[in-house]
Amino acid sequence: IADELSISKGTVYRAIHNKPDISPETREKVLELIAKYGYKPDRIARTLSLKSKKIRIGVIYQTIPEFFWDNIRSGIKAAESEYTDFGLEVIYKELKKEDRYEDEIICKMNELIDDDVDGIIMVPINSYRIREKIRECKTKNIAVATLNDDITDSERVFYVGPQIRQSGRIAGELIGKFLRGSGRVLTVSLYIESLDYKERLDGFNEILRERYKGINIVANYTMNLDMLGDKGKSTIKNILENTGNIDAIYNIDGGSLYEIGCIVKESDVLKDVVLIGHEISDGVRELLKDGTIYACISQDPFSQGFFSVKFLFEYLNEDIKHHDRMYTRLDIIMRENMKSEGNIINLFYNR
Repeated sequence: IADELSISKGTVYRAIHNKPDISPETREKVLELIAKYGYKPDRIARTLSLKSKKIRIGVIYQTIPEFFWDNIRSGIKAAESEYTDFGLEVIYKELKKEDRYEDEIICKMNELIDDDVDGIIMVPINSYRIREKIRECKTKNIAVATLNDDITDSERVFYVGPQIRQSGRIAGELIGKFLRGSGRVLTVSLYIESLDYKERLDGFNEILRERYKGINIVANYTMNLDMLGDKGKSTIKNILENTGNIDAIYNIDGGSLYEIGCIVKESDVLKDVVLIGHEISDGVRELLKDGTIYACISQDPFSQGFFSVKFLFEYLNEDIKHHDRMYTRLDIIMRENMKSEGNIINLFYNR
């Protein structure tokens, strides 16, 4: 292409990768020849030629609840293993149980900026300061992608995670069918500044209004994180039991489903309640087996970790631009399909 147009290979590169310092006329001529010859860059050869330059990606993620974030970390590690030979280096920054506050997240972002990373994958909270920090990263040529939870108007390059509103709609569909279209529902969630929980509840409310008008939400309860465990158990139990005539409970957050399930199991008042929630763990499996939890919605955490790293590496290394939002699977886990749940892979992804 360079020879035919009597230009340098560098000019062809700038046209292919939409770089500056090339005239619109020359760019158009290059792209016309690319289309004519069906040219595709040799990805492996290009990567090997750049191997001396590491692509450094920092990942900021939580560790609590362990059952969920261990799966995301496994996905990240799998992608790291796949791309290490092509120059990928992953730097891990963990947020502990008490750390999911904007100061802690910004501190980790600053550490990665100081480490001279090329990109950051992070689980944001919905805050102005986080938005501004992501914009700052862009000015420093650091690409930021969001994982599991998203943040609007932030100039992040893409999001990988569940279709949150849809997961709430699935929960509403399940409760609607289990209650045969009529009953009283209570929702309960941990309090975190997250777009996720609001989106899930909006999706849940949405489908009840559309299809199950005989089901009423009688209360929406929000718990602090420190209420989990023995310390807050009696308080939560009293709240749930004293709401009165509850037919179903929707646990929104996914981190407290096991604790809510144990309360329901031990309560004579709540023993016949339909309990639906999110995310699978060893404890949740046991409560699915004995019928305390009717169904659990999983959002494929392994794929979230794997594809967020894969996509950001391709974006940084090959200038491959994926969709703005890329969704992982939503799986309904019940007693009879738990055995296969651990073997689920994303069969529907095809780039």
